[in-house]
Amino acid sequence: MHSSGVKHTCPDIDRIKKTLFQMVKDMEYYVKIECDSDTISDFLSSSASELYSMTDELEDLRVANSDLRLWGEGLLEEKEALELQISALEDLNDK
Repeated sequence: MHSSGVKHTCPDIDRIKKTLFQMVKDMEYYVKIECDSDTISDFLSSSASELYSMTDELEDLRVANSDLRLWGEGLLEEKEALELQISALEDLNDK
């Protein structure tokens, strides 16, 4: 996490993409070699496990993105408040 308390999500996204890409390559390979049903069954079982795991990771990414959005909205509110203060100070200086 960096100073904002918002988690870096790009490594998680990259890991999920890499896993999905590898699963697709494995599927293409198994289709090409016409392997036996036990091999396909093992692959499908393993793939299902990985996909379930990814749903949890995606939920974590959703939370991290929500945190990032809220952090950015908070910064925008702070900026707007500071601009109002600066405007008020400039008005006082003009008087």
